[in-house]
Amino acid sequence: MQGPGLSVTPEEGTETVWEAEFIAHEGGWPAAFDLLRARVRRQFNLEEYRRPDQAWYGDQLVQHFTFLYGARSWTWSGASSTWTAS
Repeated sequence: MQGPGLSVTPEEGTETVWEAEFIAHEGGWPAAFDLLRARVRRQFNLEEYRRPDQAWYGDQLVQHFTFLYGARSWTWSGASSTWTAS
């Protein structure tokens, strides 16, 4: 565990239903989310987002990604700027 806190885990021989940790900190909920963000980010390799061509990513307030589902396949035609169902 990193830093002061109280780790709560079930006794040996019992099934883990959930784990919790209570950490005393200052700064209210923003500080709590900063702690959570730091813990989650340690689990991932974020080097992909530190590339120079990805610098804009850190400056964005909102990012959008759309998933399109369906039985058809769509083809983009850049020449006519249209989508065609196939």
